[in-house]
Amino acid sequence: MDDGTVRADETDVKEFYKPFDFGLAMGAGLDIKAGPGRVILEYRFTLGFLDNMEPIDVLDESIEIKSKNMAMSILVGYGIDIGEK
Repeated sequence: MDDGTVRADETDVKEFYKPFDFGLAMGAGLDIKAGPGRVILEYRFTLGFLDNMEPIDVLDESIEIKSKNMAMSILVGYGIDIGEK
């Protein structure tokens, strides 16, 4: 029997998100000589400028949710030069 309710495990959340975003990415990095190679440290930050959610209809009422993409990442690595300089 269908009573009109939507179960969470039956909802495709892709329908709530806008397909396009515009933003800014920035970061900084550092190479430190260590033995035959170098230690690599990087930090990156990404910020979306546009709201990425579509209005959601709940009980015949449209609800606007303000949401933007944001990501931070940290990279730590060790690089070894291959070949001659």
